[in-house]
Amino acid sequence: MANTIDLIKNIIVRIEMNKRSRKNRKIEAQLISELHKKFYSILVQEEDEIFFEDFEKLIASQLTEPYISSNFFPQSISNYAEFRNICGFSGDFKYEIRWLIACILYQKDVIEEFVCQREIYDNLILHNKYEEALDIINTFETKHGVSYWSTECRFFVYSKLGKVLCVFLLWKIT
Repeated sequence: MANTIDLIKNIIVRIEMNKRSRKNRKIEAQLISELHKKFYSILVQEEDEIFFEDFEKLIASQLTEPYISSNFFPQSISNYAEFRNICGFSGDFKYEIRWLIACILYQKDVIEEFVCQREIYDNLILHNKYEEALDIINTFETKHGVSYWSTECRFFVYSKLGKVLCVFLLWKIT
């Protein structure tokens, strides 16, 4: 499957070149279709060992990693869903769970940090320490990007502090 990894990288380079040049939509659609097929072939790889090796190569590459992890923690709300689901649905629960496991393993350190920060945040909220809770949210977003959790928490803390949400939304989107 190493050849498939190289093909994926080449297709991504061609997509980027197309975006920077004439932006031929027909060529871009063809390239994206081909990219989906190649990612899908990795998703439905029968051998778990080969799948995890290929996934590791994909996630380690600066070219391919954004296509897999861009929606984990985007840097801003406007970047959310920049890359849509690249593999599509396989129709086989085994492959879908295996892909999720690989993504979770890749983000295990961030998930662990999130759980710790969430506990600190919850304790601060219980003690009505909203400014300190906001600092936790800001630190996490600065380090990892926005998430549904951080956005929801920010809305809650802003409402408790009486801050205007519109200013926050405009600031984050721009």
